[in-house]
Amino acid sequence: MLRVNLPKIYDFQDYREYLNEIFNTLKENKISKRAFAKEIGFSNAYITMVLKKKRNLDLTYIDKIGEYLNLRDSEKKYFENLCILADSDQAEERSEAFRKLSRFKTYQKKSRSDVVTHKYLNHWHYVAIREMSFLDDFCDDPDWIQNRLIGKISKRDIEQALNFLKKNKLLNGQEMGHLDCSEGIYRLALGRFHREMLGQVTDSIEKIPSKKRSIMGFSKAMNLKNFSQAVKIMEDAIKQINNLEVEEKTKELYHFYFTGIPLTSKEDLQ
Repeated sequence: MLRVNLPKIYDFQDYREYLNEIFNTLKENKISKRAFAKEIGFSNAYITMVLKKKRNLDLTYIDKIGEYLNLRDSEKKYFENLCILADSDQAEERSEAFRKLSRFKTYQKKSRSDVVTHKYLNHWHYVAIREMSFLDDFCDDPDWIQNRLIGKISKRDIEQALNFLKKNKLLNGQEMGHLDCSEGIYRLALGRFHREMLGQVTDSIEKIPSKKRSIMGFSKAMNLKNFSQAVKIMEDAIKQINNLEVEEKTKELYHFYFTGIPLTSKEDLQ
C-alpha cells in the first residue's frame, strides 16, 4: 500500500492520462514504473504498450491496481468504466460505461459537451423537436408537438426534451448552444440515434402513404474501392439536399437516409 499523495481518478476522463500522471508522481517519489508493474503482476513492456495505445489494459488487473493505489470501490468502478469507454469494441458496452461515468458530477462538469451530445442523440425525438423549432409555425407546447409528430411520444417525454433543449440552448430562437460533433462520444451516440431513426423508417412503411415517403435500395456486387466511391456519391447527394433552397414558410420536417451495408463477408468484419 502506497503512502504517497496521488492524482485523483475523478479528475480524469482518460485512464491512460491518469496512469501517466500516476507514474510521474511515483517517479518523483523514487518509485519506478518497473516496480509498479512488478507489484501488479505484469511486465514493464506491457504497461508501456498500454500507455502508447498498442495494447488495452486487461480489466482483471484493475483490482490489483486499485489496491496498490489505495482506490475505494467506487474509484475502481470509475477506473474500470474509463477503460471500457476507451477500449471496448462493443458499442453497447461503451454506451453503458459512459452512462455510469455521467452519474459523477466531476465527469459531468469536465465532459459537459460530451454528456449533452450523448443525451441529445440518445433520443430521436430530441433531435426531431430541435429541428421542428425551425418550422415557421413551431410552438413549444407539448400538445402541439405531440400532434405534429408521427412517431408516438408521451407528453412527459416531450416536456423533458423541451427542458433539455432549452437548458442547453438548442432551440431555434435562442443563442444556439454547442454540440460536440467530433469523434469519440458523438460517434458512440450516433449509433443509438441511427437505430432509433431506422425504427421510424420501418414504421413509416405502414403509417405513411407511399406517395409521401421514399424508401429506395438495391443490392450490387462490388469491391471495397467501389464502395468507397459509392459512399462519396451519397455524401455529395446529402450536401445537395442540404443546400436545397427552402420556401420561407416551412411547415414539415423530413429525415433522409442513404445506407450502404455489406450483405456478405468472406473475412472478419473487424
